[in-house]
Parts: sequence; C-alpha cells; structure tokens
Amino acid sequence: PYTPNAIINLSISGDVTINSGGLITTSGRGYTATNGPGAGTPPSSRAAGGASYGGNGGASGSDNPVPGASVLYSSAIEPFDLGSGGGTAVGTGGAGGGLVFINVSNSITMNGIINAAGFVGGTNNGCSAGGGGGGSGGGVYLVADTFTGSGTINVTGGNGGPSSSCTNRAGGAGGG
Repeated sequence: PYTPNAIINLSISGDVTINSGGLITTSGRGYTATNGPGAGTPPSSRAAGGASYGGNGGASGSDNPVPGASVLYSSAIEPFDLGSGGGTAVGTGGAGGGLVFINVSNSITMNGIINAAGFVGGTNNGCSAGGGGGGSGGGVYLVADTFTGSGTINVTGGNGGPSSSCTNRAGGAGGG
C-alpha cells in the first residue's frame, strides 16, 4: 500500500556532499491514502483527519470535525518508517512521505535539500462532504562521523485538502 521508490537506502564509503540546489526526495512516496500505522481518520460525515507519525495528525474543519490520527510510531532517533496516508472523504487523503536512509563512513556536507514530506489531501469541489486529510511526513535517518553545511531536511505533514464550496470542511493536516 505504498508507492514505488518509497525508500532511498544508501551506504557509502567515504564522504558525501549534497550541493546547494541538490535534492533528494521521497515526498509523497510513503503509504497511500488511508494506509499505514498512523493512517488518517475517516470522516463521520464531513472532512477527514490527517495522518500521524512522530506527531499527531490534525483534526478536520470545525463543521462536524473528526480528530486526526493519534497513533505515534517510529523513533525520533532512528526513523525507519514510511509516512502514513491521510483519511479520505470526498477528497482523497494525501500520501505519506517516504524514507531516506544514508549511512556514510566519514562525513556528510549537506547544503541542499532532503525532503520526505507528506502530500496535501485532495479537494472537495462540492458541499456534501469535505477535503481529504494530509499525509504524514516520512523519515530521514543520516549516519556519519561529521555533519556540516546549511541545508534543509523536511519531514512535514501535508496540509488537509480544502472544500471549495463550503467553509469549515477542510481535511486535517498530517503530522511530522
């Protein structure tokens, strides 16, 4: 229930440099909508809740809200899991982020971006229900003797999907 190329697993002897402008991404490559250990909650009648990972998923909009997923999984120190998919209403839940694992024998110079973010929930174009929940961010696990640089690591959850015709029926955001 996850997408191809969900995991990047590199073991490198020596040094690694991710240059400015460089990008390693598994964004939206984790579990698909409503799948995974922290899958977003289905709606009771309106919008869906966001997925969880190391943080809770967000609740849906205030028009008959449902809570986000609250199953916390993986590890802050060794995050070896994919992000979960958001809940589905009329708008489909966003996919979770994938996993990036890089094990380097010497140093990592990181001036680019490593991105394992969750995707945004789908939009509801009517007023009968609501948007999909955002997918949770995935994992980035880096092992090296030395870390330098000024790059960015992003494992944020995706925003909840909006409801284009009604207020307060957006899906909940995914957890990071």
